[in-house]
Amino acid sequence: MTPFDPVLHDHEKRLKALDTAHRKLEESMIVIGEIERRQSARIDVLDEWMAEQAQYLVEQERQQKEREQKSEEWQARHDLAMKEFDEKLNGLIGWLDDFVRRNPKNGK
Repeated sequence: MTPFDPVLHDHEKRLKALDTAHRKLEESMIVIGEIERRQSARIDVLDEWMAEQAQYLVEQERQQKEREQKSEEWQARHDLAMKEFDEKLNGLIGWLDDFVRRNPKNGK
């Protein structure tokens, strides 16, 4: 075969094209590997963040329940105090009304 043989020349072109495609494929695989590594790192960070968020929500629910329980306890004590206050005030009003009626100098 001569250097100007069209079959040989075509074969060399195909080998160069194959070698170029092989290098591009290797470079693409390296890029894909790096993308996968970065994505994996991002997924790990996201998983950690989601776990923190879940823990935060659990803690918020626990604190909310504590606040509600304290509020209910306070409301019960407040209601009891108001009931006692009302009883004392009604007793004082009754006593004062009786006192005014019995007092001969009630301002008339």
